[in-house]
Amino acid sequence: MKFQHQRRLRFERRGRQGAVTVEMAFCIPILLFLFVASADVIRYNLLRNMVAQAAYEGARTALVQGATIAEVQGAVDDTITAFNPRLSYDVTIDPATLPTLAATIRVTVDCDLSSDGWIVMGKFLDSQISHSIEIQNQ
Repeated sequence: MKFQHQRRLRFERRGRQGAVTVEMAFCIPILLFLFVASADVIRYNLLRNMVAQAAYEGARTALVQGATIAEVQGAVDDTITAFNPRLSYDVTIDPATLPTLAATIRVTVDCDLSSDGWIVMGKFLDSQISHSIEIQNQ
């Protein structure tokens, strides 16, 4: 009895020898896609936070008495190029000349991510990121 049971297990094992290969052929591309897509979503979130930080750094620079538009632009440039020097972006500072008296200053950073993504960015996520900081100069 025991001998017949072992023989039956060997027969079942032989019939499934190619099943693992076929299952791996289906699963590996899906797992690889999920891994790269999740890395791309993480990168998108990092870029979004970096744009917000660049706008914040520009606004803080604009608060300094006697600051110029070039210094604000430089602060934004330093923050963005530290993370990704190839990124294309625009900086808008309102008002165009920084006031010396109490006023509201707005720094807006618009960034195009369409050329910077791998899989998800530009296809499934928004490729334009914009962040604006409004700060009161006192």
